Amino acid sequence: MFKNILLLVVSLLIFSACSGDQTDASSEETTFSDGAVVVTKEQFETSGMEMAPLQKVEATEEIDVNGRIAVTPGHLSEISPLIEGRVRSVFVSLGDWVKRGEALFVLEGPAIINLQKDYLDAAALYPVLKSDFERQKELVSEEIASQKVFEKARADFMGAKARLSGLKAQLELLGVNASKLEESVEIASGITIKAPIAGNVTMQEVRQGMFLSPGEKVMEIIDPESVYVEMDVYESEMDGLAEGLEVLVGADRHEAQIVRISRKVDPESRTIAVQATFKGVAPALLPDMFVNAQILKSSGEMWVLPADAVVDVENRKWVLVKEAENDSVYSFVRSEVETTDLIKGQTGILNYEEFEPNTLFLSKGAFGLIK
Repeated sequence: MFKNILLLVVSLLIFSACSGDQTDASSEETTFSDGAVVVTKEQFETSGMEMAPLQKVEATEEIDVNGRIAVTPGHLSEISPLIEGRVRSVFVSLGDWVKRGEALFVLEGPAIINLQKDYLDAAALYPVLKSDFERQKELVSEEIASQKVFEKARADFMGAKARLSGLKAQLELLGVNASKLEESVEIASGITIKAPIAGNVTMQEVRQGMFLSPGEKVMEIIDPESVYVEMDVYESEMDGLAEGLEVLVGADRHEAQIVRISRKVDPESRTIAVQATFKGVAPALLPDMFVNAQILKSSGEMWVLPADAVVDVENRKWVLVKEAENDSVYSFVRSEVETTDLIKGQTGILNYEEFEPNTLFLSKGAFGLIK
C-alpha cells in the first residue's frame, strides 16, 4: 500500500515538472530568421535606441562636391615692375592690409632716369619741329618752298610728336606725372610702386637692394571680401541644377548661392564648372584653398529615413528592419537600400517599394549592429 502511494506521488511530480517546462517554452516561443540581430528590450532602452517608419516628405537633395576658393576678376592684383631697377625701400610686409594707392616699395635705377631724360629731350625738341613744320606749310602754300622740304619738315614733326606721346605714356604707367616733370625739369632717381587695389598682401618677395626685371612678379594683393567658390559637378548630377540654388561651403557650412553654370563638360573629368558667391560678408577663406561643398537641390516628394538609420559598409548602404518581438527581445534583419543624401539629417530611400507599409526600421543605434 505504501509503495503504491509513493509511486503515485512521484508520477504527479514528474507530470507537474513537464507541464511547467512546456508552459515556459511556449511563452517565449518566437521565430527569428537566420542571421537576425537580436536585441533585448532592456538593451534597447538603456542604449537609447529608436525605431521609425518610412516617411514621405518634400525632400531637398544634398549633392556633395569638391571646390576651390577663387577671387572675382579685378580683386586680385599681381605687382610686377614695368621697368628694371633696384629696390631702394620696402613699406609693406606679407599679410599687411593696404589701401588703393598706398606705397608698396621704391624702385630706382638708370633706366628710370634715362626715360625721364628722353622725355625732356623730346619735349624740348617738339616745339622747334612744330614751328618749322608750320612755317614750311605756309611757304609751300605760297609756292616759296619746295614740296620735298615741306614733307621732310612734316615727317620730322610727326615723328617727334609720336615719340613725345609714347614717352609720356610710359611715364604715366610708372606713376610719373609728365606735365610736372616738364615744368620742374627735375629728374627723380626712383619711382614709387603703389597698390592698384585695396586688400591683403598675400605674396611679398621684395627685399631692399634686390634688382628687379620688367614683368617679374614680386607681390600679390587680394581683396578677401571678393572670394567665391568654383565647384566641379559631375554631369550625372546636373539634372535640376540651376542658378540661385543654395550651397553650403566648408566645415562651417558657409551659405552661398549659385550664380554661374558652365555650358561645357570637361572631356577628362566629365564635370561642369559651377560658381557660387557667398551671402553677406565673405568668410575668411583663402584663394586657391580646396573646400568641400554641398549643393541643395529640391527633389520633390520622397520616402525618407533618419540618416542614422542607414549604415555605409564598403560603399553599400544597409538598414535594420524590425522582424519580430516577444516579451524580452526585438529581432532585426539586415536589408540593403539605395539612397540619396538629403539635408536635415535625412536619407532618401529610392527602393522604398521593397518594404511593406508600416515597416519599422532601427533609426538610432544601427551603426554598432551592422557589420
